[in-house]
Amino acid sequence: MKKLSFALLFPSLVSCSYASKHDARDACEQWVAKMNLVTIASYRDEQPPYPADRQRELGQILRDLQEEDLGSFRNAERFREESKAFQLRFYEQLVFEDKKSREIVEHNVVARWCVDDRSLTQVIGFENKSVVNGQWINQQGKKGKGEKVKFFRY
Repeated sequence: MKKLSFALLFPSLVSCSYASKHDARDACEQWVAKMNLVTIASYRDEQPPYPADRQRELGQILRDLQEEDLGSFRNAERFREESKAFQLRFYEQLVFEDKKSREIVEHNVVARWCVDDRSLTQVIGFENKSVVNGQWINQQGKKGKGEKVKFFRY
């Protein structure tokens, strides 16, 4: 009875036996083909867990520049103004790139894949539940992880 209840509780952990490694690999690839790529709309570029505060960063850079001792320069004020202008252009470009990276585009994301485990004579089928469920987001920490769900023993 316990074996039956275990099989009912974990139906996704399936194991099959095959005559050869090639047959096991083929079976795994057929399983992958049923849901290999999933198209999901998300950010164009991978996003950090927390967005950058460009205004705060720029303020700190400009304060540091103002406090910097430029006594050894002949044209210290000119140098300071040119550096300030450069930093303003640089941070303007960063803000533009941040905004562009948050555009929503379609991604073809891998949902399943196979890995050979020679030590246990099996091919393991991995699946990313975040992709399968459509919850995948192109952001650090929100892409999900591959879980072992099928075992193709040979």
